[in-house]
Amino acid sequence: MVSIIIPVYNEVKTIKSLLSCVKKVQIKDLRKEIIVINDGSTDGSGKILRGIKGITLINFSRNKGKGAAMAAGLAKSKGDFIITQDADLEYDPNQYGDLLRPLLTRKSEVVYGSRYLYLKKKHINVSWFHKAHPGSYYLSYLGARFLTQVTNFLYQTNITDEATGYKVFTRKVANQIIIESKRFNFCPEFMQGTGNGKG
Repeated sequence: MVSIIIPVYNEVKTIKSLLSCVKKVQIKDLRKEIIVINDGSTDGSGKILRGIKGITLINFSRNKGKGAAMAAGLAKSKGDFIITQDADLEYDPNQYGDLLRPLLTRKSEVVYGSRYLYLKKKHINVSWFHKAHPGSYYLSYLGARFLTQVTNFLYQTNITDEATGYKVFTRKVANQIIIESKRFNFCPEFMQGTGNGKG
């Protein structure tokens, strides 16, 4: 089984479409467990989530941050494999098969998705001065690229998107992860816990 963990904070415009897509994705020989953490949303996302069947919903009464949401999702998960999925539409759930393949073939225990490699394959400019996603903020984009370089230097890795919403790993790795950070700073902490990955 694969557990798909989706932290949600004020994603009223995208969450319904995203979950519809996640439910439709077929992953060969694997059942899906969809765990959604409503991180104290104030825009109506929580109301939408309460009306959606086929998900395990965790509700925070106030916003605690993405790190806290991920920790809650991991603690609830039962899958042999775990996928993290952001609640916006920046990432395509139809890529789950590609992300899981190195784990299913035992070539790796951790895979990081990459917005930049994905767009590069489509021959879209992904230089430092061109945003990978039209809806992202430019300074956030530059910050993510810089953090990726720092992470590769510190941990001797070769990833292209440290802050990616797609982190895929085995249950064995999940059992070794302890997330103490409450907000987005959980990403480097997560990297340290999983060791070297691909992506």
